[in-house]
Amino acid sequence: MVRAKQNLAVWIVTAVVLAALDVWLLLWVPGEGSYKSPLAVPVITFFLLLMIFVVFSQLMNRKLLEEMQTPGPESTPAEAVANTVAGLPVPQLRVEVLTSEQLPAASPAAAELVARSGRIFQESVAIQRKLIWYLIGTNLVIALGLGLGWQLTSPLPIWFTLALIAAAIGRRPSQNSLSYLRWFLVHVLWLGLTLFVGGAYLVELAQAIRAHRLHLAAILPPLLVAAALLGYAWRLPRAVYRLRREVLSHPPLKLLFLWVFGSAERLNSLFLGLGAIWRCLGTAQLLEGGEMLGTGGDVFRYLRGRTQEIIARTPEHVAAKVSSFQQAPHRWMCMYATNMLLCGDQSWRYALDTFLKDTDLVLMDLSRFSRDNAGCTYEIGQLIDKIDNRRFLFLIDDTTDLDFLYVSLEAAWKAMAADSPNRQRDDGLIRLFRLGQEYVMKEGDRRASLEVVQKDAACVMRLLCEGATTCLGRGAVLGST
Repeated sequence: MVRAKQNLAVWIVTAVVLAALDVWLLLWVPGEGSYKSPLAVPVITFFLLLMIFVVFSQLMNRKLLEEMQTPGPESTPAEAVANTVAGLPVPQLRVEVLTSEQLPAASPAAAELVARSGRIFQESVAIQRKLIWYLIGTNLVIALGLGLGWQLTSPLPIWFTLALIAAAIGRRPSQNSLSYLRWFLVHVLWLGLTLFVGGAYLVELAQAIRAHRLHLAAILPPLLVAAALLGYAWRLPRAVYRLRREVLSHPPLKLLFLWVFGSAERLNSLFLGLGAIWRCLGTAQLLEGGEMLGTGGDVFRYLRGRTQEIIARTPEHVAAKVSSFQQAPHRWMCMYATNMLLCGDQSWRYALDTFLKDTDLVLMDLSRFSRDNAGCTYEIGQLIDKIDNRRFLFLIDDTTDLDFLYVSLEAAWKAMAADSPNRQRDDGLIRLFRLGQEYVMKEGDRRASLEVVQKDAACVMRLLCEGATTCLGRGAVLGST
């Protein structure tokens, strides 16, 4: 309780200091006779808030690391799995390494599923682009008509309007999260610009009413902007409804993502490319760890002294958090969620068992995998015990200790549980996909290559869709017979 009050006090003091700084910037800087842009205050405040957020985020991460390693109540699964098919032989293990240049041909069902994810992503971006051009068109028509009829000037600088128009011109969007984010931000900017223009015209109308100089030139501009916004409000829900209907026309898929805790570089790249197109088909679920600790909302919980709500320490807490995961597509973006769970040392095995009981596919990133990663070795054993080998895929790269990985796979395969689904089949094939070198040196800087990220994402997507259509059935995945 004392810690919560201290954190609240820090937050209040920070807000007061920022408010005082804004007032000082607005009233006393610069001196008399100098021009001061009204954007100075929100811009400076934004960067200060961002800096403070980053500082508190780092403090929270350190605190979470300490609490995750704190011993807690025993949290192993309550019931052991029964050995119902003891006596079945273990099939011969085969390990196949695939690359982007050496992929098996996709089945028609898998190709159809991949095409569907790409079509949904392109349509989600197309909604943003169409509405952007609608707003551009209405703003230009209003500005042109008013300028010709009443010699009125736009309340916005011409360079700003031209810059936004230039940002709306581009080639066919790439299938990655940055592409979607770009069009979404341009959309938001044009909507904000239109609201700003309408507000400026309303101010002029109010001034004309107070001065008893009401005339058509003051009434028409806000009416035109209001008509444009009504048209926008009519178009947006209809477009979103059509896209959402397409997304919900097929059953969603659940993807469990496992990874080697540590640097989040590779993880960020995977979600930048694969995450953008996978979330058109279903949810992604993963355990947090390494450099990925806590989200934006967790920072505010930390500031309110509610750290205990961030970490799932017991089976009951794990079950409660998993049951609260968002499983439906977003109301407006129409994409499925990425659900993340942060566990302590005493609860992550139970969380893994919970995830494995309710997932369609598993993707495990073994970048930087070595003998030091005992947790990942345990996860490999659990996958072989509980998931059909056609439903999981391992990712490797130049940092993976392949010798130890082969030893781990062989050991887990020989020690396979008696009721493992992999005892039911004669094919003991495990596939490893080798990721490309995504970071390249360019002009002395180490930069991520979007081309490599997207190429890997397309290949991984094909393999995942192949596993989904093969194991779960065409009708279960594509909603057809």
